[in-house]
Amino acid sequence: MNRTFISEKYARALGESIENNNELEAVVSELEAFIELFHKHPELAQLVGNRAIPREKRREVLEPILEQLELKAVTRGFLMLLVERERVGLLEPIHACLARLVDLRLNRAEALVTTVVPLSDEQRERVRVRLSELTGKTIRLKEEQNPDIIGGVIVQIGTAVIDGSVKSSLVRMRNELVPEACEL
Repeated sequence: MNRTFISEKYARALGESIENNNELEAVVSELEAFIELFHKHPELAQLVGNRAIPREKRREVLEPILEQLELKAVTRGFLMLLVERERVGLLEPIHACLARLVDLRLNRAEALVTTVVPLSDEQRERVRVRLSELTGKTIRLKEEQNPDIIGGVIVQIGTAVIDGSVKSSLVRMRNELVPEACEL
């Protein structure tokens, strides 16, 4: 089986086991925090994911850490299940899939908004509201700046892209006026 299929299977099972949306969001946050812990302490991730070390030893190392972090019982149990089933290496894709499932369940979407300069609070709110109206979803904005677009805005929600950048407009005009022209 491939990693994506397995990750989706675990994420779906975890998501379906938690009915309370607030608890589900808390579990997503706790898994994200645990992933950050692995990034800060790669030796811990290597130890917990090392199949050459007996599972019981890995559990002995992980259990006190999980207790100290004061994670929800469902999060602790899930992390221990990943150790038991030799799936700790799938924690990041499982988390990403679970976050997507939660967004679907809560009718949310993340929009990547690219501009030349940072948006003001007022602009940010207008963009968020307009995208919510267009999609029918609650929108979380993620912003990035890219001076190459010259001006305007590019919005990406999932695989859909709305390109209102000046650069793209210039390229379209040039292609209409001089079809054999090279790209900018």
